[in-house]
Parts: sequence; C-alpha cells; structure tokens
Amino acid sequence: MFDQEQILPQILDRLAEGTPLEEICRTPGMPKSRTIREWVEKSSPISAEVARARAAGYDVIANDCLTIADDGRNDWMAVNGDDDVGWRANGEHIQRSRLRVDTRLKLLACWDSKRYGAKVQQEVDLTVRVAIADPTRQLRNAAAPQQVSAQGAPTLPALEHSGPVAALAVGALAQPNRGEDP
Repeated sequence: MFDQEQILPQILDRLAEGTPLEEICRTPGMPKSRTIREWVEKSSPISAEVARARAAGYDVIANDCLTIADDGRNDWMAVNGDDDVGWRANGEHIQRSRLRVDTRLKLLACWDSKRYGAKVQQEVDLTVRVAIADPTRQLRNAAAPQQVSAQGAPTLPALEHSGPVAALAVGALAQPNRGEDP
C-alpha cells in the first residue's frame, strides 16, 4: 500500500511539469496509474488538485511546442562535397521537429479541448414563432371572428422572425418599456 500523503505531491509536481501519468507511474516506487485514478474518483479534493496540475502541465507542453519550433540549430547541414559546397536543409531534422510539435498539439487537443482544441463555429438559420399573451386581446377581438385550429382551440397570432437568432429580442417584445404608457 502506498502512502497517499507522501506520494501524491510528487505525482502532482510531475504532472505540473508536463509528464504524463503513465510515465510517472512507470517510475520505481510509484503506484500504478489505476491506483491514482481510484484516488481521483474517490476524493473531490484530489480530483481538483490533479486537474490543476494537469492544466499546468498542458501549458508546459504547449511551451515545449514553441521551443521545438523555434529551435533551428540542426535545420541546416554543412556540405563539403566536390560538386556541392555550402549548406543544405536537413530535411530529416525538420520533419522530426514537425512530428514532435504535431504530436504534442494533437494530444493537447484531446486532453484539454477547451483550451487547445480546434474552435468549431457553426452558423444556423432559424425561424422562431413566438406567441405573446396579451390580456387585452380578448377585449379587442370580442367583436372579431376568431380563427380556430383543427383541434377546435382558438389560435393566437404569432410573431415570426427569420434570420440570426441574436437579432430576436423576445424579452423586449414580451415586456412593455417602463418609460412608456401601455
């Protein structure tokens, strides 16, 4: 059995450094990842601490992406051949750096999609029908013939709006303006 109070701070520190839980748990003297997951499931405070440590670790991994991308030390190779003197791009190193960055970014998008995932924006064209209850309608319509639905119930006139939903302010239509007389 592992002393949770002794081991948990070590795990949290390593998570905050960007080390994945599986790698931490492969270290001699550490519990299996299943044990850590059980601790997280059983205790809300531990769950919150692990979530904070992981979020900090994700930021470290994102910073690593910038470091890898900005490091151009091995991007060029000196060429001293008979036909070719000078510098040539080291395609293998460049491709490996790209792979390292892409892998980290894809993992970040899976682990913390709100902060590192692709932003998906979808436009929706929506027609909204709103029936507004009007207590004076009965008085105004007493003399006028009422339309009746197929079920025999009187129908209410509706407000239609077609276009962006943000342009429809139902609350403004349902409540009279305080400064005006109704």
